[in-house]
Formats: sequence, C-alpha cells, structure tokens
Amino acid sequence: MRSPIDIHEFSTGINFQLLDSSGRWVSRGFTGQYMNNTLAKQGLPPEVEQAIAEREFAVSEGAYTKEPAIIARGLPDSPWSVIAVVSRGEDEKGRSASFYRYFLCEEPAGGYEPDEDGISILLNWMTDRKKETKQWPHFHPQPLQRNLSYYVQTPYSATPEAILEKRSYLEDTQRAPYIWKADTDCVPLILHGLTKHYMRSAGLPLAWAFNAGALESPWSFTIIYPADAKAEGLIRRAIASPPPVRVAGSTNEQALNTAIKTLTTLSSTKPDAVKVIFGAAATGQVPYEVWMDLFDKRGAKKAIDHSFHSPEMVKLMTLRAIVVPSTLVQFLVWIGLLNARKQPTEIEKISVDFQRELSLTLAKEQLADRVDQSIDKAIAEIVMPALLDGRITADDAYRLVSIRSGFWGKRFPYFLKMFEQGIEDIYGNIKALRQSGNRNLYGGKLWQGIWALRSLASYSSREARVVYYTPLINLFVKVGDSRSFSLGTSSLAYQLAAYLSQISNQTVESSLYKSAFPIDPPDRTEYLHEVIQRRIPLQEEIVSAIGSFLNMEIMKLWQVLILSSVTFAAGIASGVVGIKYGEPLLSKISWPSGAETPPSPIRRNDPVPSKPLTPGMHAQQDETIQHLEELVVKISDEFGDKGIDLLHNRFNGSIKGFAEFL
Repeated sequence: MRSPIDIHEFSTGINFQLLDSSGRWVSRGFTGQYMNNTLAKQGLPPEVEQAIAEREFAVSEGAYTKEPAIIARGLPDSPWSVIAVVSRGEDEKGRSASFYRYFLCEEPAGGYEPDEDGISILLNWMTDRKKETKQWPHFHPQPLQRNLSYYVQTPYSATPEAILEKRSYLEDTQRAPYIWKADTDCVPLILHGLTKHYMRSAGLPLAWAFNAGALESPWSFTIIYPADAKAEGLIRRAIASPPPVRVAGSTNEQALNTAIKTLTTLSSTKPDAVKVIFGAAATGQVPYEVWMDLFDKRGAKKAIDHSFHSPEMVKLMTLRAIVVPSTLVQFLVWIGLLNARKQPTEIEKISVDFQRELSLTLAKEQLADRVDQSIDKAIAEIVMPALLDGRITADDAYRLVSIRSGFWGKRFPYFLKMFEQGIEDIYGNIKALRQSGNRNLYGGKLWQGIWALRSLASYSSREARVVYYTPLINLFVKVGDSRSFSLGTSSLAYQLAAYLSQISNQTVESSLYKSAFPIDPPDRTEYLHEVIQRRIPLQEEIVSAIGSFLNMEIMKLWQVLILSSVTFAAGIASGVVGIKYGEPLLSKISWPSGAETPPSPIRRNDPVPSKPLTPGMHAQQDETIQHLEELVVKISDEFGDKGIDLLHNRFNGSIKGFAEFL
C-alpha cells in the first residue's frame, strides 16, 4: 500500500478586507510574512526560499491573465518539489497585483513510485481539487481547513506516446527554453511529461510554466506555455535579451540575497546560507558593488540613514562588516552611537552572539581560515589607519577588539604579533626598501608612518609624532590593561605601546615601562632594535638624587643627624617658603656651634666616593629619605606641579643641585 504524501502550502501575506458573503476580497497591503503557512513551525526549506528569492516562480507585473498561471519546479539537489499558482487580485484602490499560493511536497525516505515525482504528486492532488471545485486551486487569503496527508489512489498520467506526439506543438526545439504554441491546446500533465522527457534527454531542468502572461526569468525554464499570442511575443523577446551576469562563477545574486535574508531573519544560523555567502566572499568573484547592492536591498542604507537598530538590522550590518571589510568603520560608528558606556548594550550583545554562531559554523564548514585572513587584513588596513587619522577613537577600536568571541577580538592577538613582526621586517629589509622606494607595506598608512619615523623622512617635530601615535598607544594600553586577553597578549600590547611611545616621544611613561618590561633593567632596555628609556618621575628623581648623595663618603654621621632634624625642620621648610615668596632662605640656615660648614657643591663630573655607610648611618639615611619623600608629597599637594617645577628651578635647573646644596 502506498504511503501518504504530505502536501504543504503557504501564500503571499497580505492584510485583506472581505467585500461580501461570496468571499470577494481586496488587499490592504502586504505583511512581509507568508500566510496560511503549514510549515510555519519548522520553517520553510532554505532551498525553497532561495528559489522564490531568485524570482524563479515570478510573473512580470502588468502581464495578467484571466486564469491563474501555474509554474512548477523540481529543485535541483533537493527532495522538494514546488508548484506556484499565481492569481490576479486588486487592492482597495482598484490596482492590480499578483498573489502567489505555493504547494510543495518532499520526497519520502523510500523514494517515489516508478514514473512518479514530486510535481506529478502535486498535479494529481490539484486535479482532485479541481474536480471538486471546477477550478484550479488558487490564491485566497482566508484560512483553509484540509487534510495535509494525500493518498494517491489512481494517479493521473499520460502515455509516453501521447506525450511525444505533442512535440510538434513546440516552436524551435534547437535551444531551450522551448515555447509551446499559444494557439494549441495544453494540459499541465502533458506539459509536465514532455518536460521530463527533455530533462532526461538533454539534461535540462524540471521546470515549466503553464498559462504564463510574462515571466521574470523565462530563460530558466525548459518549456513555457504562453497564455496567448501577445504573451508569447513578450516571452520570446525576454528570452532573446537575458540580463548580464554580474557575479562570476556558480553563485548568483539571488542565491546570495536569499542567504543574506536567511542569516539575518531566522533565529538560528543555517549552514547552507553561511556556505553560500562566505564561499562567495572567499573566491573574490563577487564585485564590491554587487555586495553593497545586496545589503542595501535588505535595508543597510536605511539602517544607517535612520539609525535603525532592530535585531535583524544588527545582524545585517554585522554580516556586511565581515563580508565587506571597507564598511567596518561605518559599522563601528553605527554601533558606537548607541552609548559610550563600558557595558555593552543589548544591541551589541546581538551582534556578538551572531558572530559567535557564524564562527562555529565556519569552523565546521572549514571556511574559517579564509575568513580569518580577511579579518587580519581588515584590522591592519582599515581599523588601524582609521584610528590614526581620527575617524574612530581608541574606545571605538577597543570595543571592537576586546570581545574575544567576536571575529575581530578573536584575531586581534594575531594582529599584535603581525605588527611586531612587521617592525622586525622593516629593520631587516630597510636597505632594500630604501632602494626600491616601496612603502606600500602590509597595513598601508600604519607601516608608512613607522617607516617615516625610522627613515627621518617626515614628522620632524616631536609634537607631530606624539599626536600621530597617541591613539594607537592608547588602544594598546587598553588592551594591556584588559582582563579579556591572555597574559602574553597583554604583555605584547604593553611592549608595542612602549615602543611607539619611545619612537614618537623619546621616552616612555614610568608606569607603562614597568608594565611592558617588569623584569628588565629598571630604567632602560632594548626592544625591536630601539633603546626604550623610562621617563623617571620628578619625585623619584629627587629621592634618588638625595639617596645617592647620602651614600657619599663626605657625608658624616653628625651631618645626617642634622639633616634629618634641624635641616628638615628649618632649612628645607624655609626653602619651600623661599620658593613661594622668592627669598633664598636656605642660605640663611644657622649651623650648630662648632659644626663644619656644608661642603661646596659637587660638580657633575667629580668622582663619587664609594666608602659604604655603617649600619647606623643606613638607618638614619632611610629615615631621611622617608622625610624627603614626605616633603615632595607635601610640596606637590600644596603647590601642584608648579611647586615641583619651582623646586627644580630653585637649584639651577638641577635636581642633584638640591642634594648637593644640602
């Protein structure tokens, strides 16, 4: 006994108004969703959606017929067969439009009976309905109640002889598509049988159109039966003038459009859609203009112009930024406009979750390597130059690369390694580069800037260099400070920030130096062929100078005691007052009776005695240094940086002069 075949259906979604009890209706606008959809729970098969998006069932608007057009296709490499019934309808203003009702079935696990296929099953079911209602099933907006399981009792069919004798009704069988003469009789069952004949003998698709007024893609059919002579003329002219192919290779625009729609509108990521999009992107056969047109048709331009941030638009813009890297900066600005807070918004979370799903699918489909290369190049050639020329901020760039589950965050550690290696390459090939004059290195402007600094060809002033590299330094420091990255990545980010700070400003902030080189010499080291010099803070320099002075042989124990008591209480305090009021009060210190006068200042090049202090002197030295540290803090608190500068200037511009004076 035959197993039942499930017949599914869905129709163009509209808002409608019933006009009378007979069931007449008018459309009040399209909803954008299918209605009367028996596959609503599991979703339409992607290959069916793709065929519809590619306009394989579409009739040309304006070429209406009295009776519905019937368009049938067996989808290649798919178990699904589809028949579309296209009916003419009107809106509330009397304007005509085409409305589609689709019927489809899936090949059973055990296959079809001999000489049967999905289209013949659907035609048998439709013929049964026509016997009951005296017309072909057609579009109607009201919900329909019926049994989805169909038992084929006695299939309607035509003998091979009856089918082949109709070949004389075809015009010019030298090249498909074949046109069935409009002035001859035709029935769908015979039309289907003849199409199967040519499908087997000539390798043509199982696709035919019955009672067609005009078709949007007539060249994709095997046999077409026009509605009348006028329709036949329209179809012939369309076949003679196919549109130019804008996409090279096997992927076409409609397939890409369907895949984009599938990925951005469905809740789960479909592997087939991922393969279509990223497979096409990897080949480079789809021009930039075509990609942009495809994304704009889905709403990308409107999302930017009107700041639309719906979940669908977030997925669309994220996908566009991945596939078309030149749009990445625009995507950053679009996302960045949402807020400047540190915590990601729900919109950003949608983008991150979408990226995570795409990454998992790409890994399974073995497409990840090609996409990774594109992302690496985008970071180097688009994000970094945009950061350097001010189109985006360090915060914008950090938001992009700090999300480790995102495409750009996942690849940023590799970019840092590439950045470091790129600098090594510049040094290793600097002679050859000078001879060739080739500055178009990987990363473009980023590397040109480094080249310019190393070759002294531009950025002659320190201020210009600092301005140029500060955004990049800030980004690397943020990455170093972040807990989102591994210890190795954070350390490398700090080191690169220190390198850029050195070549642009000749010194490195003390805190950055210590973060970048925690186990290297405390004040200077070498990295990437550059001496990295720590900028010693003024307070540390004061304490260091005083400590060095106290270790000199000329400093006697009683002087240490006096320095830690009398001098600190009177002389240093007076010096602060002198700084504030312009009176050199330190010169008026009254030394104890019998004490030696202070030694004359030690010149910078004089040899420094090396006799060590006794343990007792060390204790006094430590206490004195503590006092001096407290003094510096007090000066800074009281007078700010200006006070420290005045203290510096008070002693002939030399901090060591302070110690020498004591």
